[in-house]
Amino acid sequence: MILFSISAISITMTEKSIDIVGLGNPLVDVIVEVDEALFTSLKLEKGSERLVSDDELHGLLQKVAGKSPRLVSGGSVANSIVVAAQLGSKAGFIGSLGNDEFGQFFNDECLALSIVPPALVEDLATGTCIALITPDAERTMRVALAAASKLNEKQIDAPLIERSRWLFIEGYPIANPEAKGQAAIRKALSIAKKAKTKVALTLSDAFIPEVFGKVVDEFLPSVDLLFCNEKEVFSLTNKKNRTDAVEVLKTKVPQFVVTIGEEGAMVWDGKLFTIVPGARANPIDLLGAGDMFAGTFLHCITHGYDYESAAQTACYMAARVIEVLGARLPGGANQVFKSYTEQ
Repeated sequence: MILFSISAISITMTEKSIDIVGLGNPLVDVIVEVDEALFTSLKLEKGSERLVSDDELHGLLQKVAGKSPRLVSGGSVANSIVVAAQLGSKAGFIGSLGNDEFGQFFNDECLALSIVPPALVEDLATGTCIALITPDAERTMRVALAAASKLNEKQIDAPLIERSRWLFIEGYPIANPEAKGQAAIRKALSIAKKAKTKVALTLSDAFIPEVFGKVVDEFLPSVDLLFCNEKEVFSLTNKKNRTDAVEVLKTKVPQFVVTIGEEGAMVWDGKLFTIVPGARANPIDLLGAGDMFAGTFLHCITHGYDYESAAQTACYMAARVIEVLGARLPGGANQVFKSYTEQ
């Protein structure tokens, strides 16, 4: 009887009560609509995206004060986790947030969606991205990573990973200063392996495999599912065409999804390779398409979809988000998802 009780307790402790936990660089997006005159006075290159210091970002915020900015919790994997939660997945997020106004805003958004939030770190500013939108729909972005770039091993929530069916890792922390993000990912991968939690990785940007190729190759044997776009897969495989890149990718990871813009996605589930066509769209802002795709795809495969059906649904959702400004669908993703899946 005693042995039975111990066994029962062990099973309860390792129960997978979370569908997806994300790990990445959390940001708060400050979206500001500005007229051409104000934008010209800021002397910024329209459509550009740059990393800046905390002081530079604070100065820019002061210059656009009074323009009624819209705050949205962001960061690549964080966006995907929000989508999955909006669709009904049980989710959590691991990252480094400052204990300030923006950090509390991010946490509150997580709690509103029943996402297990990261702990707040004292004496650090929350990573912030200011996005200036001009009347021509151009988006000019300045990012101060601040606390987001400080993710370290101590912030890895082992029990959360152990309770999760999937761990979804963002590529950007690989580039964090002093390799602290890399150490954090190594610890998360080790925990996931012991807990039999599946691992998905998004490369995030072509510069990650270009600059940190050895580190990416180190992590890939622990990855069950890789997300990347066409530029990223070419960078990772050192190939210049899709056919060759796909064949190399099959030797690196068990399963993958390569998004190819309006053409859709190339999907390998370990047995079947499929090209899923993209959904028609009238794009006005491409920001968030990849995040929407990944969040929808992970939600689908944790709720009984095969990979092809998951990719078809994810392509549809990505097409819808590029028809609005920002990385989120107004009113959340659930209604759009239902309208598609109930057709």
